[in-house]
Amino acid sequence: MHIEHLSNCLVYGKILLKDGAAKVTCMAWSQNNAKFAVCTVYRVVVLYDEHGERRDKFSTKPADMKGKSVIHPCPPYALAWATNSIVAAGCDRRIVVYGKEGHVLQTFDYSRDPQEREFTTAAASPGGQSVVLGSYDRLRVLNWSPRRSIWEEAKRKEIANVYTVTALAWKRDGSTLCGAFY
Repeated sequence: MHIEHLSNCLVYGKILLKDGAAKVTCMAWSQNNAKFAVCTVYRVVVLYDEHGERRDKFSTKPADMKGKSVIHPCPPYALAWATNSIVAAGCDRRIVVYGKEGHVLQTFDYSRDPQEREFTTAAASPGGQSVVLGSYDRLRVLNWSPRRSIWEEAKRKEIANVYTVTALAWKRDGSTLCGAFY
């Protein structure tokens, strides 16, 4: 995977609203790649076009969730639904891959690595064959190996001075990965 900076539509991981700046909590591309949605801690969704121009803004309300599939050992700040599994990670510095029924398939443990920090966000590629997880100054990539039927870690991507990766989103065609940093 080749990562490069294309443009900024946010300032320091925050959206500039008329009330001031707001931290980004999640991002997603529309199915047709025409719009890019960014959600803030104030539950405000800001819509951008494919060129990064702001087009719309609206508020949301929390969902009423019932039922659960998995109990994760810490708050799963990084969560992605891949083709055949759910990938979760958080402040314990472990990435856990769960099967669709909630059983543990694989664990990637970085708790003994003094350079690793908590995982803050995750995004599955449109085809579900790759998952990118963000932490402090780095991205980790897991790729599904159909031949071996396991997730394999690709070389991590160190990005100096971006600090905490707060949100990631793939463009629907898989050509672009967007990130917010704080």
